[in-house]
Amino acid sequence: MKFAVVSFVTLAALSTGITYADVTPTPSDTSDYLSLNNSDTTANAATAPNPAATDATPAPTSNAAAANGDTAQATNAAEQKNLTQAVNKNTNQTTSNNNQKNSSHDFVYGIGIGAGTLGGSVEGAVSFNKYLSANLGFNYLSLNNLVSYNITDTTTSGTTESTNSGTINGGVRLMSVQLLGNVHPFGGAFRVVGGLIYNANQINLNGTVNGSVSYNGAIIPNDALSGVNGTIKYNPYSPYVGIGWGGSHDAKGFGVTFDMGVMFQGTPKINLDPVYGPDSAAYQSEINGFLNQQVNSIQNDLKITQFYPVLNLQLYYRW
Repeated sequence: MKFAVVSFVTLAALSTGITYADVTPTPSDTSDYLSLNNSDTTANAATAPNPAATDATPAPTSNAAAANGDTAQATNAAEQKNLTQAVNKNTNQTTSNNNQKNSSHDFVYGIGIGAGTLGGSVEGAVSFNKYLSANLGFNYLSLNNLVSYNITDTTTSGTTESTNSGTINGGVRLMSVQLLGNVHPFGGAFRVVGGLIYNANQINLNGTVNGSVSYNGAIIPNDALSGVNGTIKYNPYSPYVGIGWGGSHDAKGFGVTFDMGVMFQGTPKINLDPVYGPDSAAYQSEINGFLNQQVNSIQNDLKITQFYPVLNLQLYYRW
């Protein structure tokens, strides 16, 4: 039996061309094989990624980098915010300075209408800055029979007295053009005003003689002098000083101003022309003396008007 098994193995080996010795590893071959396997295993172990190492080791580095990135972004955002705020602050400051500069130097214009002792007024104004301004205005008013004078007569002793010999009525025409400068000492609404007024104000006189009048005892009949006509005028260029309130440099839109002052128009200049009757030639000297007497009387009554009070209330619009 043992022989039969051996013979079968031998025959199988012969049929495949492989000897038993060929398939039986020697100790050296086994050692080399193990060495090779160990070398491959080591190489594979070296090149193959370690999941644990991959998951654990880079994590701290990645988290730190992310944290550093967040910190850098936050720092950049803060710096950008600070820079933006600084730029906005400088821009706002520049705008504020420009606005303040423009507010104090840009001209402000205005127009207004008003009424006062010079008549109804139309005015244009300009404000150069908060301390200086100027205005140009026109005033006009006409009133008939506003004033009345009794014709004076003289006694034989040479003194004058008022009689019922006649009356002189006067119609007033106020017309003037004013150029005024304003100083705002506190930079506000209060103003000190000065300037020049072209004064075309005048009183137109017309009178009638009732019956007869006398001069130095001489009787002048109505046939010689039936009436008088004339005018009262003042200096054409009259200085003005006063104070006012309103019209500051910053005041725009609608508003109200008030002015009060004095116009120095000088002593009234009176001119009287006689209305002659048919018998005037015989009484020429008496008529001339009589008219001079009336001029002196009227001038004495109007002496106070050389200092003419000026009041004016005005509604304006400024831009």
